[in-house]
Amino acid sequence: MLLRPPARILPLSAVALLLGGLVPTSTVLAQDHGPTLDLPPEASTAEASSAETPPSTETPNAATGPSTPSATSVGGYGELHFNAFMPDGGDTTTEIDLHRVVFFFGHEFGHGFRFYSELEVEHAFIEHGEGGEVKLEQAYIQWDMLDRALSLRAGMVLVPFGLTNRVHEPPSFHGVERPSVDSLIIPTTWSEGGIGLVGEPVEGLRYEAYLMGGLNAEHFTQGKGIRGGRQSVSHAVTDGPALAARVSLEPTLGVELGLSGYFGLTGPNTDAVSASVPVSAVALDGRATRAGLEARAELAYIHVGDTEALRADPMGTGPVSDVGSDIFGGYLELGYDVLHTMETGHALVPFVRAEWYDTTLSEDDPTFNGPSVFELTMGADYRPIPQIAFKVDVQFERPSDGNDENVVDLGIGWMF
Repeated sequence: MLLRPPARILPLSAVALLLGGLVPTSTVLAQDHGPTLDLPPEASTAEASSAETPPSTETPNAATGPSTPSATSVGGYGELHFNAFMPDGGDTTTEIDLHRVVFFFGHEFGHGFRFYSELEVEHAFIEHGEGGEVKLEQAYIQWDMLDRALSLRAGMVLVPFGLTNRVHEPPSFHGVERPSVDSLIIPTTWSEGGIGLVGEPVEGLRYEAYLMGGLNAEHFTQGKGIRGGRQSVSHAVTDGPALAARVSLEPTLGVELGLSGYFGLTGPNTDAVSASVPVSAVALDGRATRAGLEARAELAYIHVGDTEALRADPMGTGPVSDVGSDIFGGYLELGYDVLHTMETGHALVPFVRAEWYDTTLSEDDPTFNGPSVFELTMGADYRPIPQIAFKVDVQFERPSDGNDENVVDLGIGWMF
């Protein structure tokens, strides 16, 4: 039996776009501190509580006697992509891909306890071990010990690092594909098993801090950095744990600034290397909106220690990993909702995003020095309603080795 969710645990259609003026909306699913209710500019706390909180649903509890509040929520999101790849001097290739469909299940137990999960299906199907994959992205219990100020969270959680890893529903970002920095530098989507504290002690100041499973250094690569090292809570070796934390501040309505940090030992999680291979990372991000104008920026730096141990080849079989010691990337994105002043409920947002990233920054050895990449993306998103986005863009990829490529993307994304 599906019940209407209370205001503190909403389906994914409640994800608000703090990209200002993109769409009118009245709720936010704030991934940085669990499924909670944020207020629109025109609503007070009392008004929002009255407008958004459905009548409480009570179920009998044999253990405690009295009835206790309980509600289960179901939602989801997904995206379909068409891509035309046009390498310089090569043949154009095209593909269409149901990139992902994600299902959300949440439950409010009452007494401050809740469950939250996301199950993802990628690339439509799996057959004989080929095709896409089915995997969990999140599955955790949260205990609100001091309302929104202090909550304990334990289970499979998103690593609180950067912008897109925390909020990545398709209508929440511009362009068909996620920013390359949020794929090749920050390995979105990045989840690990852990336990930690989250909360909003004062309005506009949010935090997350976890002790969690670490990465596996054996699967780091030159081209994709630490991405292959995610263990995703699948028989994950935890001899090398990790710490991750993020603080975000909303100093004024429509402006958010974030600082993320990560440190973990990755060598102990594999038998392929005897070194500790520490990974330390920091990210700065911000987004701001005003009168339909939007700005979004992110910088991320990752340092991988003991890379000489990963590159050693005493047996003549090749290095354990050719990953770079320093990994860096960033982007700046600007957009404007041309329907902002018309109050139609629709949004049409042309945008431009400039990215630069290098997974082998400052490498002197040419054997382990890959190209840096400048990428320019120009396009537009149209949202007839907040939960559906039609997208088109063109990407101009200009790596330093001269292997240029242009990509034309079409897509549709949804959430509910």
